[in-house]
Amino acid sequence: MHTADRSEDDIHEGYETWLLQEAKRRNPAIPTYMLSWTAPAWTASGGPGPNRTFMNPVGAAYHVEYMRQVRTLP
Repeated sequence: MHTADRSEDDIHEGYETWLLQEAKRRNPAIPTYMLSWTAPAWTASGGPGPNRTFMNPVGAAYHVEYMRQVRTLP
């Protein structure tokens, strides 16, 4: 989700979703989880610099929405 309005459904961009789908196709019982290495800039609070953080309600909502979309994958 590159924009805050979430009008773009880009869950299928990149290799991560493809890799997850392939793993689930090979083993439907495989447990999955998400590690957050980063998030879009619009989810940050605290402004630029050392006070910037992604651990806030907007960042949490971003990750929850991502996982919601991932759960709908075949």
